[in-house]
Amino acid sequence: MINGIAIGLAALAGVWLEWRALPICLCVLVIIQLIERRRQLGLLLLCSLVVIVGAVRSQEPPSTTSTPELAISTGAIGTISSFPIPSGNGHRALVFVSEICVAEQCIPADSKVIVYFRSQNPPLSRGATLRINWRLDTLEDLPTGYRSFVSSQGAEASARSTSVRLVSAGNPLFRMLASANQQLSSRMEELLPGDTGALATGIVTGDDSGLSPETESNFKATGTSHITAVSGQNVTLIIGFLSFWFRPTQLHSRIAFHVILILSVWSFTLFVGMESPALRAAIVATLSIAGSHVGRRPDPVTLLALTLGVIALLQPLSVHAVGFWLSATASMALCLALPKSRNPNTRRFLMEFSGAPMIASLATMPITLATFGVWSPIGIITNMLVSLVMIIAFPVTYFFALLTWISPSIANTFSWIVAIPLDFALVIVNRMAPAALQLRIDSYSLYLHFLIWLPIVIGIWLLSNESQRWIRRFLTNYRNTPDESESANSL
Repeated sequence: MINGIAIGLAALAGVWLEWRALPICLCVLVIIQLIERRRQLGLLLLCSLVVIVGAVRSQEPPSTTSTPELAISTGAIGTISSFPIPSGNGHRALVFVSEICVAEQCIPADSKVIVYFRSQNPPLSRGATLRINWRLDTLEDLPTGYRSFVSSQGAEASARSTSVRLVSAGNPLFRMLASANQQLSSRMEELLPGDTGALATGIVTGDDSGLSPETESNFKATGTSHITAVSGQNVTLIIGFLSFWFRPTQLHSRIAFHVILILSVWSFTLFVGMESPALRAAIVATLSIAGSHVGRRPDPVTLLALTLGVIALLQPLSVHAVGFWLSATASMALCLALPKSRNPNTRRFLMEFSGAPMIASLATMPITLATFGVWSPIGIITNMLVSLVMIIAFPVTYFFALLTWISPSIANTFSWIVAIPLDFALVIVNRMAPAALQLRIDSYSLYLHFLIWLPIVIGIWLLSNESQRWIRRFLTNYRNTPDESESANSL
């Protein structure tokens, strides 16, 4: 298992730290092998090769706008290269720009721009080529925090479209997904009006733009905005909900159930445009389920490490995005601290599940403080309460969304059932927001960073099964070491 973790993290370190990762990885592996009292030259060579590949694949995000014509452009011709993501400013997408236009004159270009589209009629999809008129800001004009996000996407600027003309529709599959996504959001907000409908579409499609400003502010204040973001937790909830009700014992029924699980997971992942958090969780879930049929004990930590390494190699710029590290850190903490199998005791299962947000919140606190300078302790309590509601709310809302797509009239009959847990979640967030005191740190030094990380890392490690395994292994190796005096006497 340690080999898979080492290889995955070596790839991630190579992409993130470039050539600096090589001596770091070698030192860490040598120390581990000394503790385990065994030599694995093959693992050292393989991890070194993976680090080198990662360093070669590594890319630095743009720090300045290298295309001077962008600053004076009034529009462009480009192709959408990412699934349009709903946001408060419209649907956001990364656009590969092939021509830059000033007034009516266009010149060839090779740039990437984050574009916010207000209107989607017809719905915009990945692969579509557009003639865009926009209001553009270069990297130098953007606020520091947002500039980091834009550059982490490989973009040189951010723009808001004023008008869009479709040149080429692109891939039919992506067009169908974009149309279905937008149509489903509209139908759900009709059946569930107000913040309830906005929360429903938010947790299913990521489109929470319908939330009222006050409610949106309360979600941010309580640190629960991730609920309406596409995340791996949604995949976990789908699997947990289905596994709670169905526990097949026969081989053929277990295989059929696992096929249904995998199809459900990937249908959600495909529906949200293969967003990285959902894609990462879907890969881990699929490998875990498949591993149980080939005689291998699924280990979430190993699978997650390998998945992070593969994603880093395929999408090198992702390691520069704060969202990537927030998601990766929370996922790794949960894989370490939570049991590897579902507890058959329902009460124990609910206690473990409600404790997951506390673990994830503490694990990501140093990153949140370093990035945003603020962190709210009340978020731990709010997340624990909301997570208990989400155990029911998300799976019910997801299957309600499928019913809404198939038959809106039938879905309307059951809409009140879906509204109950969603309204309960809104009550929790809105009631807890006034008490959300924020911890603010204006100066964040490396020393302070270390002091905050150290107890969190040690605490999560002690909670994990890995700590017990390593302690037992160390004690076994220590006891098996022959005493020097006995060795001398034997001679």
